[in-house]
Amino acid sequence: MKNNFLSLGLSKTRWFVALAVSAMMLPAFYACDADKLAKDNLYTFTEQMIGQYLSDSSDFSEFTKLLDTTKVIGLLKSYGTYTCFAPTNQAMYDFYKLRGKKSLADFPSDSLKIIAYDHIINGSALLHSQFVSGRLPNLSMSDRYISISYANAGTFVDKTALITTKDIELHNGIMHVVNA
Repeated sequence: MKNNFLSLGLSKTRWFVALAVSAMMLPAFYACDADKLAKDNLYTFTEQMIGQYLSDSSDFSEFTKLLDTTKVIGLLKSYGTYTCFAPTNQAMYDFYKLRGKKSLADFPSDSLKIIAYDHIINGSALLHSQFVSGRLPNLSMSDRYISISYANAGTFVDKTALITTKDIELHNGIMHVVNA
């Protein structure tokens, strides 16, 4: 009686190779079935990036407009590590008035990016508990030091902007809301 392998026209080696390849492919087909996966496993993360948080909130529409205009919003919507001091809409309006302007459109375009970069530290997510009185160890993206001071009213950035909400933890960093 002939060997069954030979009756099929396959050598023993080819038959074992075909069997091994088939066995290795079987888990791949099982893993591709999305119905068998829990919904939680379909996402890399569910937290918001700083840029998305700002875009989704009407409280920061003016700051978001600045970030959109300067193309910096994309940075805050991407992976990385950032600390962002986000001014509220009222803080932005007060800034315009202080500078004798009515809106962002009244500022020269080259100064807008500097204004945006003044509010962001790239490479560090600094919590309020890590602040020290004086200069922060990390430069802002505009290569300027940000100073922190404390008073009875709270914590101030550059002696004028009160941190009204601290330590908003987001996927790519920490955001602090400022009123100036």
